Amino acid sequence: GTVLKQIHPDIGISKKGNAIVESFVSHVFDELSKEARHLAMSNSFATITSREIQTAVRICFCGELVRCAVSEGLKALRRYCGTDERALNPLVEHSFPAAEGSKVKKTPMTLSTRAGLTFPVRRIHTLLKARLKGFRVTISAGVYLTAAMEYMAAEVLELSGDAASTARLARIAPRHVMLAIRNDVELIEFAHNVIFPGAGIPPNIHNSLM
Repeated sequence: GTVLKQIHPDIGISKKGNAIVESFVSHVFDELSKEARHLAMSNSFATITSREIQTAVRICFCGELVRCAVSEGLKALRRYCGTDERALNPLVEHSFPAAEGSKVKKTPMTLSTRAGLTFPVRRIHTLLKARLKGFRVTISAGVYLTAAMEYMAAEVLELSGDAASTARLARIAPRHVMLAIRNDVELIEFAHNVIFPGAGIPPNIHNSLM
């Protein structure tokens, strides 16, 4: 919901439509984690880092999706590695000087806030470690994977919102999600095996009838 409001503030999404988007994001997680495991096993690596996740992104995605997903992953890593808490939250320490001898209470910062992401980095990192048993998984791998998943969700939600707007509707339905993915060459190449329950079939008119 938060990601959708950032893209289409005036459009909502139905429960079934949201379930399909969540299923799609889970598919992204499954494919990238599976490819990262394969890469680590092929190279006899005991640790999975952001490098393996980035390579998995390049293998699983195609075209513009690769460039944008890699860019989002690198930006999240740079923010995570170079964030100063006082720079993100200037009210914590230096905006209001504390009296002598008093303690300044710092506001806790989540991994997602530190990386500038909406999706939960800690939860996805935990799921990744559970999926890749037998490997050490760095937090940078979790940050990169979260950024890639959030980008793919934003891409689908943006196209789905456009489809709903075209139909003059204020809520995204399963059909809009299906049309968003089916009508995008790069998305459908990645999600060609995904099923869209309750979304109907894509409109198609045979050439002989045109």
